[in-house]
Amino acid sequence: MTVPHFMCRFTWVKISWGKSACWLISALSVAAIFALFLAVPSYYRVQAPVALIGTVKPSVPPLYSDSENRSFATGAEHTPAAIVSALIQGKSVRDASAESVSGLAAILLDPSKPLKVRRQAAWSLGKTGSTDAIAALRQALMAAPPSLKSTIAEALGHSRHPQARSLLLSLLQDDDETVVRGAVRGLAVTADRETVTILSAIIGDQRHSHAVRTEAALALGEVGTPEAYESLITLGGNEQDRDIAEAVLSGLGRQSFDQTEDFFRAYLGSTRVDSEMRILALESLGQATGDAAPFLATFLTSKDADVRAAAAWSIANLEEPADVAQALVDRLRIETQPEVRARMYQALENQEHIDSTILFPLIVSDGDTAARLAGMMLLATQVAFGEGDPALAKQFDEVMTPQLAELSINGQNFQIRLGSVIALRQARTAQSLQALDAIAIRSREAQIAQAAQLK
Repeated sequence: MTVPHFMCRFTWVKISWGKSACWLISALSVAAIFALFLAVPSYYRVQAPVALIGTVKPSVPPLYSDSENRSFATGAEHTPAAIVSALIQGKSVRDASAESVSGLAAILLDPSKPLKVRRQAAWSLGKTGSTDAIAALRQALMAAPPSLKSTIAEALGHSRHPQARSLLLSLLQDDDETVVRGAVRGLAVTADRETVTILSAIIGDQRHSHAVRTEAALALGEVGTPEAYESLITLGGNEQDRDIAEAVLSGLGRQSFDQTEDFFRAYLGSTRVDSEMRILALESLGQATGDAAPFLATFLTSKDADVRAAAAWSIANLEEPADVAQALVDRLRIETQPEVRARMYQALENQEHIDSTILFPLIVSDGDTAARLAGMMLLATQVAFGEGDPALAKQFDEVMTPQLAELSINGQNFQIRLGSVIALRQARTAQSLQALDAIAIRSREAQIAQAAQLK
């Protein structure tokens, strides 16, 4: 019912009731109040959550650095402030998610809000991908602190809006390193040729800081295309960028091997990657999730002893390695380098199913003390956590416990002496526990004696 219609009915009813003339005067007064209310601009009826945001031109110039971005700025020079002002005042907008965009914009543009909350709002606006959301993000960039600008940059990478990329590219020219790193991460979301070209250029530009170049290299690894892999392989072969390449390999090694397998196959198969970088790549896979063990096992037969050791070391460090015990045992039979044998014993300690009857004679006959100690620690683990094989426990006490007791006192270095005590503690047989009691009394080293007492 319209206001005039309502007032007509109101007046007619009152007159028809035969009341005094004051009823008519009252009705006319109410009508006057309604008319005055409708004449007042909506600005005075709806109070913005953040006063006058978007109505005053900021003193900070827009962040545009090339002709494309300047063109974008010219075409939308007056639009963002008007849209954002409407958003935070609660006015309607064209986007289907207008209500949520309005609330998020109000949070993002309110400097009194916690920074964490504003960053969450920026992320959500980026995912929205509407023109109004982009306008709010652009407005926030005018005076946002670096950490918030960094989040906005990442959010722009996830935005479907056609103007988001232009704004994101402009942030790569920001003076703050934090912002540029955020822009790099946002750019990497789009895994196209242009992205690979831009990130590769950042990596090779010595004017950028080490942190920015490393961020670009890590982002390039996450792009995961053949072009990106080729660029990273080139990086690994550049001696001037070894420290960045090491950071990249470490970062990629922590990811799921299902996602990085293609890269590591290409990288380790390239003739441009020297032995040092191959070792770093293999060792980085010790942090990987997924089934990297079979791939690592293929390097146990490498002609380079350091490569073999790196592969075994990574298998030893995997959380849930696949069964590669046979490959390790086969190589142990012919391995000539003590360090490699020690790493292989450690890798076998990380395997669920091993044949102790085969390993026992290999370990006992090992001529290198450090390698033999690694083997004895492997068997001590089998004695303690195996299937309760009494024959193995008996062999261990007869042959290895006396050796470990002697090494704990007269071993050639502290690592050997401490490792021997640890092996005895690990086995936890009756004889090994008695040996620990004797070591605690005989040893002249406080640390060794204390370790022997910790049963």
